[in-house]
Amino acid sequence: LSDRDAGFSWESRGHLGPMQLDTRGRVGKPLDMDDLRMTVDVRGQDLALLGQLFGEESLPSQAYSLKGDVLRDARGLELRDVELLSGDSRLTLSGRLPSYPKLDDADARIEVVMPDPKPFAGLIGTGITGTDLAALGPLRANATLHSKGRDDVLLDAELGLGDYRLSLKGPLGNPPDYSGSRLEFA
Repeated sequence: LSDRDAGFSWESRGHLGPMQLDTRGRVGKPLDMDDLRMTVDVRGQDLALLGQLFGEESLPSQAYSLKGDVLRDARGLELRDVELLSGDSRLTLSGRLPSYPKLDDADARIEVVMPDPKPFAGLIGTGITGTDLAALGPLRANATLHSKGRDDVLLDAELGLGDYRLSLKGPLGNPPDYSGSRLEFA
């Protein structure tokens, strides 16, 4: 921890239970946790345990690595190049929420690549068994979300599972059920 430019810089390395946790960054207003720039690197041998910390009970017990940058200021939150690797699977996420926690004027990009989706069948939640899912082939998904103001959220997504492809594009309705969505699909 060091004092620098009316803020603090830090670098830490340690364990949180069975997880290796490395962080480094700078916080300009420590008492407010404002003007935050942080790089996070978490590694472990049990992705299921990490999922449980976030309320997700259906992740497989396998090694993982989670890395990315978090930026926070008085009005916004930004995630840059967040990447979760587990086995041959990869999830990447970048997003900007200028009015956090509101979604007004937010942008997000997500990519999922699962050469073998079988271990993640419970997370996908389709009712298809892991064996059936693996038989269909690799899963690949790309999506972007862009909101204009409070109520106008646009989705542009491509999903591939084996030889099957689905494209979705258009405005989303209001959460949590997204009724009123007007998506074109192909």
